[in-house]
Amino acid sequence: LAFEFKMNKMVEFADTDLAGIMHFSRYFVYMEQVEHAFFRSLGLTIHDTSQEKTFGWPRVDVACNYKSPLRFEDEIEIHLIVKEKKAKTLSYQFTFFKITEDGLVVTAVGTFKTVYVSLDKITGQFKSTVISELINNKIEQAPLAFIK
Repeated sequence: LAFEFKMNKMVEFADTDLAGIMHFSRYFVYMEQVEHAFFRSLGLTIHDTSQEKTFGWPRVDVACNYKSPLRFEDEIEIHLIVKEKKAKTLSYQFTFFKITEDGLVVTAVGTFKTVYVSLDKITGQFKSTVISELINNKIEQAPLAFIK
């Protein structure tokens, strides 16, 4: 079972503002990219259309606390921790680190709470549902020592 994942990225020019600082909204895009990579690393998909219903993970609560700016071409490492796992929801903590010659420096900490839903293809209605056994057997909640 997995409860953590790490991914490296470089801040792209398109992710910055006129001052070359990463725009606040891009942190959420990066968090989502890391979440998707986490699922793929487990042989899962975040958007499952393989059955009579479509399954997905809309966000119901998001936040980000910014500590210091990231700039164009900064190399970063993003850590995902499964902060909480319930029957129908997963909550993540994302820690953004700037990679420096002296080591990793925390630049931001974000959170997502997602709910597992099915979309009825006929009615177009979303409904929260219990996390599938396949996903449940691969993802676990992190021990408290991992959550800051």
